[in-house]
Amino acid sequence: MTDATTPIPARFRWLKRCAVAGLVGVALLLGLRAVWGYVWHARFQAALQEIRDRGEPIDLADFNPPPVDDADNGAVWLRRAMAVWPNVPGSSQSIIDTDWYMDPDQHADPVTDNAAYLAALGPALKLIDRAAAAPTSHWETGPFVSPMLTNYQTYDLGELGRLSQLMSDAAARAADDGEIEEAVGLAIRLHRLSFALYDAPVSLNDYLAAISIQSRAVGWIEDQLASLNTLAAKPQMLLLMDVLVEESSSRQMLRDAIIFRRMYTQNTIQGLADGQIRYQEIAFSYTPSLWDGPRRWLFRPLFYRDGCILLDHYTRAIDATGLSGSRGFFAFDAALRHLHDQPLLHPVATELPYSISWSERMRNQHVTRQRLARTALVLKLYELEHGRVAPTLAALVPDYLDAVPIDPMDPAGGPLRYLPEGGEVTLPGYHWLTDQQVAEVESRRLPLIYSVGRNGLDDGGMMWLNHDGTPDQSSRSYHRDDGDVTDQWFLLAPMPEPIRDPNPYGFGGYGGFGPGSLYGAP
Repeated sequence: MTDATTPIPARFRWLKRCAVAGLVGVALLLGLRAVWGYVWHARFQAALQEIRDRGEPIDLADFNPPPVDDADNGAVWLRRAMAVWPNVPGSSQSIIDTDWYMDPDQHADPVTDNAAYLAALGPALKLIDRAAAAPTSHWETGPFVSPMLTNYQTYDLGELGRLSQLMSDAAARAADDGEIEEAVGLAIRLHRLSFALYDAPVSLNDYLAAISIQSRAVGWIEDQLASLNTLAAKPQMLLLMDVLVEESSSRQMLRDAIIFRRMYTQNTIQGLADGQIRYQEIAFSYTPSLWDGPRRWLFRPLFYRDGCILLDHYTRAIDATGLSGSRGFFAFDAALRHLHDQPLLHPVATELPYSISWSERMRNQHVTRQRLARTALVLKLYELEHGRVAPTLAALVPDYLDAVPIDPMDPAGGPLRYLPEGGEVTLPGYHWLTDQQVAEVESRRLPLIYSVGRNGLDDGGMMWLNHDGTPDQSSRSYHRDDGDVTDQWFLLAPMPEPIRDPNPYGFGGYGGFGPGSLYGAP
């Protein structure tokens, strides 16, 4: 109903004022948006220029490797080595990856003539040595193609991961046959295999693949230390110690990987701002619509602001790779963690992965294992030459070591711990051991050296055991997050024999469902 007392022209004047005010407000908002966008775009470009002034690569073109002749390309020789590797039934060469990963016990190794198998490795090993002598190792021509990603379905770490598994198998066979010199030679090649990544653009995935390959070599020492029981193996032990003393390469590789991640981040920011990358490509829950263009224009300043935050994050992380320890990396990640609770204000920082603390933790953990392995070899050599175990690590100085090795995980910078008389053990809550067997296992003292581990606390070398009374090997590198025992240990004695489950799986044992099983009736 129209109010007869209010003139209609007055209403029009009021509506006109509202429309003009609205237009002025919209113009002001658009102007603020334009200024805001200009400011953050300028800041983003200034951040990129600051990185260029540091002499570090930041543009995609900086990571395109130059052409390399096949004769100078280690990747070519490694691929030829894989092509001529002997295909022996029962070796990991002929086992389907998924089957091997899911249930390796279903593939008992039928190869008994290890000598013939090792002899057949000659051509492949010559090619691997040729690859090590090559001046570079470019796997492909693009920065986003790596030895971890190429032929990914062949093995869980790609081509290099598959080759490292083959070499690890061969080293174990050589040790089983008492061919210690050949076994150690394979272990050294295995450790150096990760260096094939260094000349290519290195992503964080490549870096983790390299750490995993190096860890295979350290794992071989953990498994085969007991077989190095004669002074005749001293030259091989010295070779292994020389290889394990190198620790700077993994730190340099992490630095290169963070530089690559920084380039990837800025490339993504530029692509989002220019419309070459759609936001739904990084935010999987986002639904494309006709408003993508206006949204991109509206949120472009947020893209650039997030870019400045992430570039600064990675630059500070690159500088921190020259420091020891990983606590600084966790502080960096914690400073950005709150951004995930603000997806509207930080659309890119919410979606792009930025965490490098886990990668640094893996590096620090691997360096610790490597230092433990080298110290274990020195202790073994002392025992062989003196006929008794070393009473302390200080007894190794100066004839065997320049100084007592420092524990990389000790926040106080303390040394590695050594328990020649053995440490404490703890059994899981569920096991099939009798009371007498439990007492025997708990009284057993296994000599070891250890690090304080990820929590930085000395738990006295406490060792987790499996349900069969054997040390849980995974606990010496992959620590639990429940706050209990996190010491990282290296066993100096042969692994004890497991105590068999009297009621195996399917018949009421720990893994079964019958009476007396974990899931069955008591």
